[in-house]
Amino acid sequence: MGPAGSGRRVAVVHGDVDGMVCAAIVKRCLGGNLEVIFSGPRRIAHTLREIDGPGGELIVADIGINEGTCPGVILELSRLRGSGWILVWVDHHIPPGGCSEHLGSVADLVVIRRAPSAASLLPDVLGCAGEVDDLVRLAEDADTAAYSLREARLLRAVSGMGRLRFRAVDQLAEAGGIFGDLLDRAERGLAREEALIRKWAARASFRVTSAGRRYALVLLPRGGPGSLIALELRSTGVAFTLVVRGSGSFSLYSGGDREVDLRKVCRERGGGGHPYACGGPLRLGLIKRILFRLLGPWYVPSEVWDLVEEVEEAY
Repeated sequence: MGPAGSGRRVAVVHGDVDGMVCAAIVKRCLGGNLEVIFSGPRRIAHTLREIDGPGGELIVADIGINEGTCPGVILELSRLRGSGWILVWVDHHIPPGGCSEHLGSVADLVVIRRAPSAASLLPDVLGCAGEVDDLVRLAEDADTAAYSLREARLLRAVSGMGRLRFRAVDQLAEAGGIFGDLLDRAERGLAREEALIRKWAARASFRVTSAGRRYALVLLPRGGPGSLIALELRSTGVAFTLVVRGSGSFSLYSGGDREVDLRKVCRERGGGGHPYACGGPLRLGLIKRILFRLLGPWYVPSEVWDLVEEVEEAY
């Protein structure tokens, strides 16, 4: 990475706590102006397509690539490199197939290896190891779904607040945490979120897989913080939690049994993630999606039950 002010510098990161912390680490370690773009595994090729202009420095962090998006990502990175961009890719999600090798052929630096968070890897890449431990601690607490730190839970609330995430990045880089009116808004948001989490967790149904594992099924027709609901349900002794959202996606979160690698179903359905937390698309037609969101538990599309059956056979 060049010195501050040597050209355009862009960080493309995931919109969760780990992603916000990654952007803050880049900002603190490298200084200067930083353009932050939030993206995700399914949007990453489109996000890269919108970056143009003469060469600068692009750092992509905490964006897991699935098999379906890899070709589009490689195409866009090749275009950017041809325009003179310096490309750095850092992640703790292991891509399927030979995607890591393809990334290495077009990016200047690729660091992909297992770690508690993408933020755990960034300090060594940027040459500021030991200078951002306060930030790494927050990312690791959130991305391992421990949420033992209140600061991490507050950032989780901010992650759902749209453009306020940019303010959070600035404050994290400056002070290692959020403050002022942003902190007040996060506190109020977290209080509402925790009340809803208890409500959603109470509505979970409990089922048993073909291997005899007891798990929780959570239906979120209008969305919600699946990882935190799953965390709440760990106390019930479930092996894992399956969360289904009306937006057309699902997630699997480990409970008390961290020996189960949950990625099998996620990858088979075009998704990905970690052994203990992963997700993927749930392809619902427009009418079914609308009915599911409107009618909630009184109407559950057949595709949801197909997914449930697949999960129960796999684990």
